[in-house]
Amino acid sequence: MTTAFPLQVLPFCFRGLLSSATTGGSRGQLSHFCGDTEGIMADIIQEFFVKASPTQVMEMFSTPEGLNRWWTKRSSGVAKEGAEFTLYFSPEFDWHAKVTHYAPDREFELQLTTAHEDWQDSRVGCSLTPEANGATRVLFYHKGWPNENEHWRVSCYCWAMYLRLLRRNLEYGEFVPYEKRLEV
Repeated sequence: MTTAFPLQVLPFCFRGLLSSATTGGSRGQLSHFCGDTEGIMADIIQEFFVKASPTQVMEMFSTPEGLNRWWTKRSSGVAKEGAEFTLYFSPEFDWHAKVTHYAPDREFELQLTTAHEDWQDSRVGCSLTPEANGATRVLFYHKGWPNENEHWRVSCYCWAMYLRLLRRNLEYGEFVPYEKRLEV
């Protein structure tokens, strides 16, 4: 007898590993471990705490200076609904996004308008909640993936690595050059 775990209990990266390791990537077989997964989108969700204020954390998500400290090689844009962002990683990965939601110090979301086909029209965002101890709870998401393919599984890992860099930059002032970010 197999114990079915509620899908929300398993971290999304683990779901991807379960799916590929046990089923060759077939979503239908994932129900063997997690119960019914029919109709569930391939989303990436990360929740973590940062010892910094919501204002400081929001700056990391919603300003070019912040994004360049942990994710992009260089970026441009303003945190205003409808505004355009450029997210430059390399000549082959010179992407664009539109701000679809912005609530200062609380929520920010970008919708990718020019990107890799798996990322096209997907949404990357965060919701921030201040904690009593002065920290900030971050709920990060990357929603709208077409399916749980290999690129999705790699991105689960990469987002965790990048978000760790964001946290360490705010908490310890650490900065990792763009070319080394997935090596640390």
